[in-house]
Amino acid sequence: MKKVDKEVEKTYRLFGCRFIEEDFKYINKKLKKLKKKQDMSNSVILLELFKIYSKENKK
Repeated sequence: MKKVDKEVEKTYRLFGCRFIEEDFKYINKKLKKLKKKQDMSNSVILLELFKIYSKENKK
């Protein structure tokens, strides 16, 4: 039997979520800017964003 070569897209993980390379780089870049502005850690920033997102989706 021959092995079928499947083109697998490399994924990147950030706080338990998987992203493609392009999205991962974009998110990291934006997080660095927010981190400097807000003087918060990446995880605190993401938690606040998830809270806002969940409030908006409950409506």
